[in-house]
This record gives sequence, structure tokens and C-alpha cells, in this order.
Amino acid sequence: MQTCFFAISGVLPREEAIDHIKKAIEKTYGKKGAEVVKRNFASVDATLENLHEIPIAAPTSTIKMRATVPRRRPTSSSACRR
Repeated sequence: MQTCFFAISGVLPREEAIDHIKKAIEKTYGKKGAEVVKRNFASVDATLENLHEIPIAAPTSTIKMRATVPRRRPTSSSACRR
């Protein structure tokens, strides 16, 4: 999810963000061996290959939502009376 977030958010340029992610992978998993780092890099690359935009259609519902707070809500003074 982090890879997708930085790829589409624009917080950093995409390539720069991915470079930072891969450097963090090296720092975090480097002691576990090159194969672990390689597999994590592969996960990042696979994520980017499968990242695609999903078009969202405009809402078509005609259902009217009820007000969250009713117009005739109790006042704080009437709620305190018992």
C-alpha cells in the first residue's frame, strides 16, 4: 500500500519515492541477505506493474439522505430536566 500511495499521491516524484522505498528496504532487510532484499524489490516492482486507475461513475441514486440531526432536536436545557 505504501508503494501505491507514493506512486499516485504526488508527495514526491514517483521515481524518487520508489527509490526511497527501496533504500528503506535495503536498510531494513539488508542483514537478512540479498535474497530477502531482492524479493522485497520484486514486490515493489510487481505492485507498480499492477497499479491501474479504476474509473468511478457519477452517483445515480435518487434516495434523499435524512438529516443527521433532526430539525426539532432537544435543547441541552430540556435534556437536563428530569
